[in-house]
Amino acid sequence: MPFPYFGHIPRTITLVVLAAAIPGVAMAQGFVENFPDIPLNTLRAANNEVGLAATGMLQNYQEALPSPSDTESGWMPGFSFKLSGMNPLRRSDASLLYFAVRYRYNSGGLSYQGFTLATHRPDNTTDQATMQQVSVRIGKGFLIGSRVMLTPYFLYRFQDWERNLQSALGQREHYEANSAGIGLMSQWTPTAHWVLTGDLAWAHGFSGTVHGTRGIISPILNLNPGSTLQAGLQVDYELSRPWHLYGGVQFTHFSYGGSAPFYGYVPAAGRYIGPLHEPASQTNLLGLDLGVAYHF
Repeated sequence: MPFPYFGHIPRTITLVVLAAAIPGVAMAQGFVENFPDIPLNTLRAANNEVGLAATGMLQNYQEALPSPSDTESGWMPGFSFKLSGMNPLRRSDASLLYFAVRYRYNSGGLSYQGFTLATHRPDNTTDQATMQQVSVRIGKGFLIGSRVMLTPYFLYRFQDWERNLQSALGQREHYEANSAGIGLMSQWTPTAHWVLTGDLAWAHGFSGTVHGTRGIISPILNLNPGSTLQAGLQVDYELSRPWHLYGGVQFTHFSYGGSAPFYGYVPAAGRYIGPLHEPASQTNLLGLDLGVAYHF
């Protein structure tokens, strides 16, 4: 014959389990609020880095002139540096703010085909070119689900390009341009150690200049930089905290408008020639990066 109080045992067990579960649920809720999930931490880790990479850049330059016109193409090795940061997710609008600074340096011998301004004769030689690029980004991340983040940003770019033709005239020219625009960075983390990033940006050029510094010495001329388009893909892998390995590919297209007529002084001839003008041009760049980053 069963004892009467045995019927209360299941009810008692249920009450005990519920009593123990309530603090556990509260603790788990507090953990989620204070420590975002692993995918978000992985995304933020890829955006809180200082990195240094070996780079290569394939350049193709074409002047907008009937033949003969200057063309340059070739491969330039170099390096790049990046510093980026993104604050944690909080219960406020001031969260996932994004900031990044990037610097890129490439230098090498490009195949040059064109003609000399002094003699108008064909000139096939090498351009010992140097390209430097600096960019600053400021934006804000938005989570799309648990593994995807979209970060629209404002962009500023500065570009410095020096041409140094290895010919008898030894013509050297120095180009500079500024641009500002907008971009969108899309990031996806398939696992806890990988982040795949797609990037697309557009910037409008302003304050572009060019001047000859050797061979044909010219005044500083105003150019009209056109729009700059950039598209890139990057992979970030956490080797072991806090070290990351990253690599990517980036395509850049930009253009310059022509200059006003000018007279240039040719030291080899001891005289001025002209009137001359800097023609419009367009340039395509394909960059590759492979480097190591430190997550902070």
